Formats: sequence, structure tokens, C-alpha cells
Amino acid sequence: MSWKIADLSYVSLAVPNLEVTVADYKRVFGLDETTPVTVNRAYGWLRVILGTGAECFQELLQPTNDTLPLARFVRDKGAGIYVTSFVIDDVAAAARDLQAKGVRFATGPEGARPDRVHAIWIHPRATTGVYIELTEHLLEQTVPAPASDLKPEPVLKNVSYLAA
Repeated sequence: MSWKIADLSYVSLAVPNLEVTVADYKRVFGLDETTPVTVNRAYGWLRVILGTGAECFQELLQPTNDTLPLARFVRDKGAGIYVTSFVIDDVAAAARDLQAKGVRFATGPEGARPDRVHAIWIHPRATTGVYIELTEHLLEQTVPAPASDLKPEPVLKNVSYLAA
């Protein structure tokens, strides 16, 4: 392969009830809301990020539209990992390599969202039911702006295990 995974950017959990999950994560793990709850009508979800600062965070998504993919995921599987995002060194090379392997994309480089222009999304049918985002950068919203001559620190470090 002409590209490699360099870091884990984030993991999104699909949950049936954001309010209950936020309360549980605060009580059990001591995580606080690092972003306000936002609504995304196009994707049919409520979204919040919980964390302890720039080093550790968890994105939570609650469906708001029963006909869109997130609601089907929660209905069929219950709460669970919905998206895993990896930072890679070369999105274009990854797209070419994965296309040659016949991997199905949910969104390729040409259809990327404006806020994720250097990303590709692998369809969950190609990855045992989880969307995989391959991106050239970490999730920006939770990382404080660095000084002009400093690189931002990875959001998650030393991840030893993720289970689905």
C-alpha cells in the first residue's frame, strides 16, 4: 500500500437517548460536554462531544429522523460504534488503492462534505457495519488552536484496544 494509518481521529457512538448517555458518561467517566448539543437535519442526528480536554473525547450521536441511516443503525443494532475515523498520510493514494480493491465508498474524495474536504468515507457494508472515515487531519472542533509555529497534538494517544 502506498498510504498508511497514522492516528485515530475519533469514534462516534450511536445512542438512542443523548440525555441519558451524557448523564451516564458524566457520572461514570467524569466526561464533560466540550461542545453544545447540535442538530444536523441533513444527517438526522443530535450531536455532542464529551471529553476531558484535547487529549480525550467521545462523540455521541442520537437519531432524529427515523428514515436515515443512523436511526436504522440504532433500531437494528442498538447503541454502538457508528463511525471510526483514522488519520492517514495520503487520502488520494488510499482512494486509488481502495477503489482498485473494489471497496465500496459512502463518499469518495469528489463528494466530500465542505468541512471534511480531505476525507473519504467507506460504506459500512465494506467494514462489517461501521462507517470508516479516512482523513488527513484530526477532528478540529475539540483541539485548541495551536500557536502559529506548533503542530496540534493528536486528540487520542496510545489507544490500545477498541471493540465493536
